[in-house]
Amino acid sequence: MGKQASPSPEELELIFNCFARGLSDREVLDEMQDTEFPVRNPRFMRDRRREFNAAKKILEVTLEQQIDPTLAKAKEEHNAEIRALIEEWKDAIKTPKIDEMSLNLEGNLTLPFSTHEYQFHPLFKCLKEHLPRTNLWQNYSLWMNKIPDYFDSCKKLIKKITEDDRVQNWLEENPTREENIIVKPVLRCISDRAMGREPELLNELNPETGELEPYMQVTSIPGTEKFIERASRTQRTEQMAIGSVIYVDPTICTYYLDCQETPQIIELFNELTDLEVKIHESLDEILARRDYIGYTCILCPGQSKESS
Repeated sequence: MGKQASPSPEELELIFNCFARGLSDREVLDEMQDTEFPVRNPRFMRDRRREFNAAKKILEVTLEQQIDPTLAKAKEEHNAEIRALIEEWKDAIKTPKIDEMSLNLEGNLTLPFSTHEYQFHPLFKCLKEHLPRTNLWQNYSLWMNKIPDYFDSCKKLIKKITEDDRVQNWLEENPTREENIIVKPVLRCISDRAMGREPELLNELNPETGELEPYMQVTSIPGTEKFIERASRTQRTEQMAIGSVIYVDPTICTYYLDCQETPQIIELFNELTDLEVKIHESLDEILARRDYIGYTCILCPGQSKESS
């Protein structure tokens, strides 16, 4: 076997940071698989560890004498900010379900939460330096590229359902009802299909006829019934606070389950959720191992500043 190429300064920095974090040779080799550095063998790693241990003995005393408490505190605060930003980033990588979206009065898509504010954080541009994982950033890039297509497809579908003559006729017959009451069940059926299960709302057969018919479903808020017992007599008082009201038209729901736009939306949803899982797994591991501490960015405290 030929001699392996000498490591670059960047590769040595990564390897020595891993050693400093207490990783074994095998763990370091595994971690390097997600980087752009060459594939190394165990012998190469043993040689690097001997070099690391020799330098460590010489530098430990000198480093202890040179530690500036103020600088150490600044680095600790910086790393805490980086961790908080990673946690915020992870929480924001969430693919909304199809039935979690709606259109506002202006015809724009309304999401159940605000997204992507983390991108405007001053430290976000530094995360690539603190987290040099190729797979993580590739998955994140794919997710960010696909999510606008998903939102746009959902917006078009919701608009199509809203403008359906059958929906409009029902709204004219029920002028006190909101549009979402008849649109939401259609989206929920599609969302169930995207989650890999048959639509629950289409299993509600009329117990008298055994047929699937249009029906109104009223859901109450838990804990809204009261029972009062008096000395003179027993009185039951029911107070039900309505949580949600939907009108399920099986014909409309089935039509949009089978329409040409639905498979594309479901495919996008599945692709996005798969990427979401991979991104979360990477970030969970990074947070658990505190990998971000082992790398420096342009804004890390204590770095020498080049003269402008």
